[in-house]
Amino acid sequence: MKEKYDSREWQKDTKAKNEAKIMQELMNGPKRFTDLQKNTELSATGLTKILRRMRDETKTIQQIQQKNRLVYTITKSGKRAYHESLEFGMWLNSIQDRGGHYIQDYSGMRGEMYASELKWGPEDDLIIDKKLDGKANPISRELALDLQKFIFKKLYDDTQKRKIVFDESLDGMIALCFYFDYKGLRESIKNNSLKLQNSITKEEFEIRYKQEDETSTREETQLLNDLKIGKITRKEFLKQVRKLK
Repeated sequence: MKEKYDSREWQKDTKAKNEAKIMQELMNGPKRFTDLQKNTELSATGLTKILRRMRDETKTIQQIQQKNRLVYTITKSGKRAYHESLEFGMWLNSIQDRGGHYIQDYSGMRGEMYASELKWGPEDDLIIDKKLDGKANPISRELALDLQKFIFKKLYDDTQKRKIVFDESLDGMIALCFYFDYKGLRESIKNNSLKLQNSITKEEFEIRYKQEDETSTREETQLLNDLKIGKITRKEFLKQVRKLK
């Protein structure tokens, strides 16, 4: 039987995608109406309605005066909403809008379990930019399968050890999302970032946090910079930092 077309669901989905586009633009900084219209490719009438709803109803954006012109900015509640529920969806929509590919049950594990008449909770779906598909894709089906099996085995072991107790009365969905920036992934593997991160000392972290809060001293900042460029060793760095305390 052909599934009945529901225009209300389509409108709801379109509205969410359009709002997501605007949120994504404003996360990169204030924008004029003309900038938003150009970057989102929405009509002037449609954009006006969406901006009015986001400003007056959801309170996720606001309009302010900046350098003698009116611009739209994202509010604190808008940023919170973006990070809590929209960011991953925006990435998915962005990839699909660029013609990316969507592959359901990427590893094939769920299908194999179903064919064996066995229950299987996990499912891995792949969404990938069109230009990264094929040989350029570093995430193989075998890797996806290994990850899925690893997570299942860990959950199984934790259940046996009573670290996890499943509630038989509950139902629902859980999404654990991994997404990869291709350039960032390439550079992190090239530099072995995980190994470098594991070697970072508590003192380095403390100074970096201070830098974010703009509370680090000139001496601390200089020592950290010297360490980054290899001017001093980590041992020398720790020795000098401890002298400052």
